[in-house]
Amino acid sequence: MMMGLDLIISALIQLVLFSVITFGYWLLLRRKSHRSFFQWLGLKKPVITGRRRFVFWFIGSIIALCVPGFFMTAFVLDGNVLASSQFYGAGLSAVFPALVYSLLQTGLSEEVFFRGFLGKELSRRFGFALGNVIQASLFGLLHAVMLAGTAGTVNALAVAVLTAFAGWCMGFINEKLSGGSIVPSWLMHGLVNLLSCFYMMFS
Repeated sequence: MMMGLDLIISALIQLVLFSVITFGYWLLLRRKSHRSFFQWLGLKKPVITGRRRFVFWFIGSIIALCVPGFFMTAFVLDGNVLASSQFYGAGLSAVFPALVYSLLQTGLSEEVFFRGFLGKELSRRFGFALGNVIQASLFGLLHAVMLAGTAGTVNALAVAVLTAFAGWCMGFINEKLSGGSIVPSWLMHGLVNLLSCFYMMFS
């Protein structure tokens, strides 16, 4: 029960922090674009262009991320350095906390900031190709910095490459296949993290 309450509080704090930053930017610099905050951010219904292509990219990206991710967790990284290790061995009792962690604390808050705010602003300034690479690189760098002190430089760089690739795929799916909506990347991000939590829960 305490794990769930602590996670809800932590998730809400992180979500509010990331949202306040993005809302402040929109309020000061983008409000005159005549688009609502949620439209500008991409928190809107996806407009899927080419359903087969979308499904291919969505499922293919999840597989491409999970396979090396699980390999690294099992054989390379010390599982204790990962955020999902808080669910280690918890079994079914951790399903609700894992959902909160995956869908709110990491999934929604990071998508709001990286794909919603940074991805769109960088693409506006530099074009999608370069903007998407920059936001993905920053996403990977954040994960490397978080792990550098505990996982070692080489492992942290490996995680950075994997998460940067994830960031690039999610940005591509949002902007090129979903009409600029960040909902697909939110679902994808949340699902990948949830699978990681389940791996830990039943280890």
